[in-house]
Amino acid sequence: RCLGYRIEAQGEVITISGDTVPCPGVIGLARDADLLVQCCMWSESALTNPTVQIFTESILPTTTQAGQIAAEAGVKRLVLTHLSPSVNETGALADVRQHHQGEVLLGSDLVVIE
Repeated sequence: RCLGYRIEAQGEVITISGDTVPCPGVIGLARDADLLVQCCMWSESALTNPTVQIFTESILPTTTQAGQIAAEAGVKRLVLTHLSPSVNETGALADVRQHHQGEVLLGSDLVVIE
């Protein structure tokens, strides 16, 4: 279970997801959103670590899984947040692009998205 928010205002939809791997709940919450802020901790390259594997199966999605969520939900823009400092930005974007062709941003502290 996770906590997420869907905010609908002035004809736009923003979805903020908590810690969750792809599941019907988060996909439904993000359906056709203009912007999805998705918690995402690791890229695919981190899956060689057994502890990371456990987390990405049930709690925190990989960059590829975040792309899957965005694609299946039909979101326009995806913001990845909570990324590990070890994540390579180029690799993370490539992982997402396997599934999601919309705009992708890597979130950071105090970033403003318009």
